[in-house]
Formats: sequence, structure tokens, C-alpha cells
Amino acid sequence: MRLNKKDLLSGLNKINKVSTRATVPIIDKTVMLTAKHGLIELTANNLDQCYTCSLQAVTRVEANTGPKCVVVPVGKLLKAVKACENGIIGLNMFERSVSVEDIGHNFSVALDSLGGHSDYPLYTEGASIDSTQPTFDIIEVKEAFLSCLTSVNRDGTHHILRGINIVYQTGGFQFASTDKHRLTVAKVATDLTVLFKEKVDIIVPSEACKQFCGIFTVGRVTLTLYKNYIKFVDDTGNQLSTRLIYGNYPSVKKLIPEGLEEKEVLQIDTKLLLKSVKKILPFIECAHNSFTMDINNDGFFITDKKGKAVANLEAKTLSPKLIKSKYNIKYILDILTTTKQENIIYCATQPLVPGMFKHGNINTVLMPLKS
Repeated sequence: MRLNKKDLLSGLNKINKVSTRATVPIIDKTVMLTAKHGLIELTANNLDQCYTCSLQAVTRVEANTGPKCVVVPVGKLLKAVKACENGIIGLNMFERSVSVEDIGHNFSVALDSLGGHSDYPLYTEGASIDSTQPTFDIIEVKEAFLSCLTSVNRDGTHHILRGINIVYQTGGFQFASTDKHRLTVAKVATDLTVLFKEKVDIIVPSEACKQFCGIFTVGRVTLTLYKNYIKFVDDTGNQLSTRLIYGNYPSVKKLIPEGLEEKEVLQIDTKLLLKSVKKILPFIECAHNSFTMDINNDGFFITDKKGKAVANLEAKTLSPKLIKSKYNIKYILDILTTTKQENIIYCATQPLVPGMFKHGNINTVLMPLKS
């Protein structure tokens, strides 16, 4: 079977993100190759996430005998493909090996097979628990995941906070995450017209969300719910399945002060704020929050631990009420580097109460620092 080198490299690089170190040898940094109907399927599984992509063959020769599925080390296969000079690569599957042939350059590499389909553990089996399959814009989902990933808990406690909570609401889905110091909530629209039979309230591991952002690019993705996992499938047939985190996620509504979203105080240009923050980042002492964001109706002020202003930006006042609060500047930076909005709106009700930063369909709530 002959394949386009660029397509094969792209698929293997995505596979490499899922195929991590494992105690089970057959899935330890490996890829399963399956040939069928002029396609090559690449599959990686780390027992938590499973990714499959399909590549169309340029030309193919059907064999009467021999296996249709083999498992090989993904790292060695990547090196072999990169070593080829031709844009078209020959991929030949034998009983106990796979050969990569550089067409027209008298070069080939043989890789020993570690097993076949019967040896490769897959948990993505069984019927879906709901026939409803909502579709999303991939770019919107990626923006929601990237923003929520900044607020995922990483201190090793509260396992349910190590994922992103996805809840179905009328008209779309709510993505949320919190590390007990900040809360990110994103709204993602869907073309769903039929309601789910049961309440959808799941927790997706943060690692799976990272893989989603690295694997899918543009187009639309379909979500399917199963008993123990969920599956994302894009327009080209690429599939990412992931196990879920079991537990009850905290109520997002209860974590946001009542009426906070309507109390808009300031609007500021995202690029200007990001530029100022980056200027003073080299002077931040990582062990201490030496620099903070000081916000009032006159604008945003970046101050040091003694309260001395080192940068200030003008902002559009949306409310005459004076609100002055201080926030960890690193949390502000996470917002600025993930949002695609030109402006950010700051909402607050009173000092020493959580404030909200609105950017498009995403809201981030930050706990203020004590004066």
C-alpha cells in the first residue's frame, strides 16, 4: 500500500500524543496499523484515551493472505517515515513485520510486529447510551477547553477537579473547571434539536482535553455518550475516545456570586493589557505574588508588593461605582493568552469578593488577594 508521506507523518504525530508510556508492553509507545478497503487506520491507546485516524492509500495491492492488522513501536515508525525522501511511501504489512519503503530511492526499513488486533486492548466497545449526538464547531470547543485547562486543579487533591465538567443546557453545553482559586465557565453552542433522554453531567480528564486540542483542527465534531466513556468524531473520521472521571462536580451556579455577571465595571483592550503584563513578567518572583493587578474605575494598575504602580492602562468605565481589587497577575495572564476576544470586560460587586472577567462566551471568576 502506498501513502502520502505528509499525511502519514501528520497522523503519526497525533498518535504519538496519545501513545504514552504504559506498563502493558503492547500499548507502550506503540501504534496499531489496520488495513481495510484501501485505507490505513492508525490507532493508539493508553487505557484512558484512544485515538484513531484513517489515511487514504494512493495506490494499493490487495494480498490474498496475511494479517490485516499489526502493532509496531510508533517512535521507530516515525523515524523510518522521516528518513524517506519521496513524497509517496510504500507501507507493506507482513505476518510478523511492517516494512517502510522509500519509493524510487532503494531504501526500506523493516519493523518487527508486537502483535495484532486480538492482542491490543481496546475499551471502546458497546452501544451508546443515548442516540442523541450533538455536533460542535471544533474551534469553539478548543477555545473552551484551552480556557478551562488553566483552571484545572493540579495539586493532587480532589480528583474530580482534575477534569473539565461538561453539562448539557438548553441551547448548548457548559464547560467548567476550578482549582479553588479561580473558576472558568464556557458556553459552547450546538445544533442539537433533540433533547437527551437523561441528564448529561460528565467530567472529562484534563489530559483528554489537551489531546483534543492537539488532534482536531477545523470543521465540526460529533459527541457520542457511552456507559464508561465518550467519543469525539470529526468530519474526516478521526476519533478520540476517553474514559470519564466519576464523581459529582461542584455546582457552578453556587460558586458564582449572585448578580456578578451583570455588574460590569470596566472594559479594556486585550492586546494592550497583555503587552503590559509581559513587560513586567521578568521581574516577578515566582515564590511570591510580588506583582498584582490593582483594578479601579481609573483603569488597570500593575503594582508591586509595596503598592507602587509599575504600569497602568486606561479603560472604558462601564459603571460609576468604584471597585478596587487585587488579583494574581499570573491568573490574568492565563486569561489573556487563551482568549481570542479584542476586549475583556471586568465585573465586580465589591472589594474582597470574587470578580469576573468576561471574554466572549467564556467567563473567568478570580478570588481577590487580600490587601
